[in-house]
Amino acid sequence: MIQKYPIKELTNAAKEMAKGNFSVRLKSKKKDEVGELITSFNHMATELEQIDNMREDFVSNVSHEIQSPLTSIRGFTKAIRDDVIPKKDQHEYLDIIYQETERLSRLSENLLRLASLDSEQHPYHPVTYRLDEQLRRTVVATEPQWKKKSLQIHLDLESIEVFADQDLLDQVWLNLMTNAIKYSSLNGEIEIYLSRDADEVKVTIKDTGKGIPKDAIPHLFERFYKVDKARSRTVQGNGLGLSIVKKILTIHGCLIDVVSEEGVGSTFMINISVKK
Repeated sequence: MIQKYPIKELTNAAKEMAKGNFSVRLKSKKKDEVGELITSFNHMATELEQIDNMREDFVSNVSHEIQSPLTSIRGFTKAIRDDVIPKKDQHEYLDIIYQETERLSRLSENLLRLASLDSEQHPYHPVTYRLDEQLRRTVVATEPQWKKKSLQIHLDLESIEVFADQDLLDQVWLNLMTNAIKYSSLNGEIEIYLSRDADEVKVTIKDTGKGIPKDAIPHLFERFYKVDKARSRTVQGNGLGLSIVKKILTIHGCLIDVVSEEGVGSTFMINISVKK
């Protein structure tokens, strides 16, 4: 006969979870149905606790990313209004204010994009198109950025068609290319390869930039993660670009891998499965 107290404890634990206490756990050594129920309950509580922690981190990160530029904008506009900054220097500070508003705009766009990608209602319209031509267009679109740093771009692209959402993959290549440019040194090189092996298409984007610390690589695709937080103002970004890349590739069933060495550069490899 099943004892009643485990069910009562389970009921009380469920009430605690309903109040937002996701740290509650139950102990049971039984291997009957009640024991399995308690094990499942504990697993659910662990998952909910992790989700709640992620939510808190997300809210904290968003608040920080919004507050930081707002603080700059508020401080500089007040200084200009109160004539603290000399007239000859005001243009420089207005440029900073403009850059901070752009930073807020990018954050807003990325948050909306992630929210859309997370929803089941996000439009997904795959078509057959030339991937090599798409990559060439990305290079052309970013030309002002890589020319500004005198970067050499090397392309080795096979003529390959894929069946994918062209607009979504546009965002992937743009984000990866922008990152490669951003972290490349002056007069550096970026290499882009496209090849096909059996039922798999491989895109490789390699740069000769500053590289990524080994302990940072597992966290690269986490939302709001920044490799070098101290340089977050000089190197523009809000830590969402690679999260968007990962989400889009997951939607397509694609894999992405990263190899990097500090002071040498980084290589991002994307594998796209192709049906015969």
